[in-house]
Amino acid sequence: MNSSQKKVLLIGVILAAVALMYVPWNYIDDDGERQSVGYGLITKPPVFNDGGAIDIFGLKIAVVNRERANEIDSARLALIVAVIVVVTGGLIIFFGNRQVAPKG
Repeated sequence: MNSSQKKVLLIGVILAAVALMYVPWNYIDDDGERQSVGYGLITKPPVFNDGGAIDIFGLKIAVVNRERANEIDSARLALIVAVIVVVTGGLIIFFGNRQVAPKG
């Protein structure tokens, strides 16, 4: 393995590690519906406002319900990691096929 391949592999491993630490999250409500709520650290899911308004006799009252994501979006995470693996593998193959010009 040449130095370019080693650099690509190191960058790929770092990207995969970051992707596995900062993951996509879903919120599953009481009806079982999944709602994507963005990305957050694996130890601290994102918090989002799941609110609306109540209309009582023409008076609108804002209701703010702060919810915390409760499920990692494993399908999206698997896709991200797969793209990193494919691109890293492709670059390793690409840099392995390059011919080094002789010095002299």
